[in-house]
Amino acid sequence: ADDTAAFFAFGDPDAVWLPATPSRAWAALGAEPSDMPVLYVGGVQLVNRRLRPIGRGGGRLRPSLGNALVQNIGPGCAMVMNAAARQRLLTHPPYALSVHDHWAYLVTAAFGSVIHDPHPTVLYRQHGANAIGAQHRLWQKWAKRVKRVRSRQRFLTAQAAEFERIFGESLPADARALVHRFVHDRGGLLTALRYALEGGVYRQTRADNLMLKVLLTLRRI
Repeated sequence: ADDTAAFFAFGDPDAVWLPATPSRAWAALGAEPSDMPVLYVGGVQLVNRRLRPIGRGGGRLRPSLGNALVQNIGPGCAMVMNAAARQRLLTHPPYALSVHDHWAYLVTAAFGSVIHDPHPTVLYRQHGANAIGAQHRLWQKWAKRVKRVRSRQRFLTAQAAEFERIFGESLPADARALVHRFVHDRGGLLTALRYALEGGVYRQTRADNLMLKVLLTLRRI
C-alpha cells in the first residue's frame, strides 16, 4: 500500500462494503490522535453467496487486550486502521500466528485503541469456498468448539507466546503482566481453574465465556 495514505484496510474479494462504511471509518479514526495505533472494526452482516442476509456477526462487549488474547472481534474485511497501527504491525512481523486480522486486533489493543462500531458496515459473504468464514448456525458454532477441544491444538497460547516474544519488553506493565500470565501461569489444575475464574480474559458472549472457562480449566488453550 501507499505509505502516504492516512488509513488502510485489508482486501477481501468476498466482502462488500456498504456505501456509508468509508465515511464511518474515516470519521472514527480521524477523531483519534494520529500518532496512536487505532483499529476500526465495523459491524458485520452475514450473507449468502447471493448477498441475502443470514445472520449477524461481531462483538458485543468492549474491545480490549483481555478479549484479544482469546478471541478476534471481527473479520479483516470489517477492519480499517490508521497509519500508526499499520506501522506498528509492519515493524515487527510475527513468525507464527493464527490469522492476520486477529493479530491486528491483538497488537492494536495492546498499544493503542480499538473502536468497535456495531452498525453493519460489511456484507460478509458465506459460502462453501470460504478460506475462513463465520459459523452463523448454533450447531456449527458448538461443533467448532468441540472440534477445538478434541484437537488439543493451542493456537491462542502459541499466538500469545509469539506476541510476548516480539513485544513483551515494550508493553505497558499491566499489559505485560496480563500476557505473561496467560502464556505461563496455567500449569496445574488448580492454577488453571483459578486462572479461568480470575485471569482477566473473556469472550464476547456468555456461551463463549462458559466454553472458554472450561477450556482454560482443562488446559486446552
